[in-house]
Amino acid sequence: MIGTDEQTIATLVYGGGLWYSWPLAPGVAGYVPQDQLPAAQKALWTYDAAKAKQMIIDAGYPNGFKMEIMVSSANATQVQLANALVPMWAKIGVTVTINIVDPAAAAVAFDQVTYKDGLLQNFTVVNPVTTMNIARAGNTAGSIYHSDGTDSEGALQENMYLDMSTTTDPIQRAAKLQKLSLAFMDDCGTIGFTNPYVLNCYWPWFKNYYGELDASYYNAMPMIMRGWIDPAVKKSLGK
Repeated sequence: MIGTDEQTIATLVYGGGLWYSWPLAPGVAGYVPQDQLPAAQKALWTYDAAKAKQMIIDAGYPNGFKMEIMVSSANATQVQLANALVPMWAKIGVTVTINIVDPAAAAVAFDQVTYKDGLLQNFTVVNPVTTMNIARAGNTAGSIYHSDGTDSEGALQENMYLDMSTTTDPIQRAAKLQKLSLAFMDDCGTIGFTNPYVLNCYWPWFKNYYGELDASYYNAMPMIMRGWIDPAVKKSLGK
């Protein structure tokens, strides 16, 4: 992650956006601004190719290593992101092979953890409880769990998650979520990329809608169910 230039990716691949917004986005309870992160977590978001290369050598890979990234053919942005990582990671000794598969194969690999080394996926950051859940062993999005839960670090995160998710007091829950997000980040089982800007357009005759994109996990139904059409405005616009 230290050898990944998040800001450059945000510009080249997404045309801008929040390059630091994982696992929690700004505005979500527990979010810590990048400049206020503890030193260990701040280092993860500070691009340093020379340091990353030396870390790989120190880990026992003097000649670097090879890895495969699986990408769905249906997601052109992910393909572009994977292509951006190839030269970037080559600088730190990581040789990347991109495995582009059909969407069905990507979904199976995601759900059943059958990808080889890594894969690219989109995740919501609207619901922090959902976001934290993706790293837990045995969940339905098990493809990126950081641990099987049997090691000390995995067990610690599991206990932190259960404690946070069962806390009803919002102030206490936010503090626990912040602590969990820092542990999640430090574990570095996932590299979070850009939270891109989204152009959201809708007709003025669609009422009781205020621009929300999803309510939990890419779920737009709560907004759709509560929206209504103003026929007078629609008619005035010739629709």
